[in-house]
Amino acid sequence: MSPQHALRRSDGELVRRSRMQHGVVTLAQLEVLGLSERAVRNRVATGRLHRLHRGVFATERPTPEARWMAAILASGPRVAAT
Repeated sequence: MSPQHALRRSDGELVRRSRMQHGVVTLAQLEVLGLSERAVRNRVATGRLHRLHRGVFATERPTPEARWMAAILASGPRVAAT
């Protein structure tokens, strides 16, 4: 698989994942999709990702629901919003 094909595939997976989470993804999820720390920094610098919390990014302009999701994801796996 060519590097560009792999990049397009990871972009598609990124969009799917973020849509399930109100447009928000974690750094760990990005790494599972094959994005390096450098690739994430590049996407932040070019406006393709927006840092909301440490290790949590929005893939588009964050909605109120995205901000709630980002806070939950930033807080860890044992947190729930009420």
